[in-house]
Amino acid sequence: MVELVCEWGAPNSLDEGVRQAAATKRIGATFAKWQMYDAKYLVSAGAKRYWSEDLGGPESQRELFEGAGLNPDEWEQLFAAASEIGVEPLAT
Repeated sequence: MVELVCEWGAPNSLDEGVRQAAATKRIGATFAKWQMYDAKYLVSAGAKRYWSEDLGGPESQRELFEGAGLNPDEWEQLFAAASEIGVEPLAT
């Protein structure tokens, strides 16, 4: 038996994560895997943007990443929702 892992980036909202879990189920994958991070450990406080100014957003990488992702309560809710949908949730 082959089991598939559907790899996702870090969800920007709980609703987005739940939609991703549902899509994982629809394509027949066993696992939904998301990226989990804490901005203070991901980038240094002084790290400047690496993306084009034309794309907008903050000048600081830390500021960008601090404004994205889920909080611990939302991760717990996402894992519960994924399980209810019928996929095994994972995060690294």
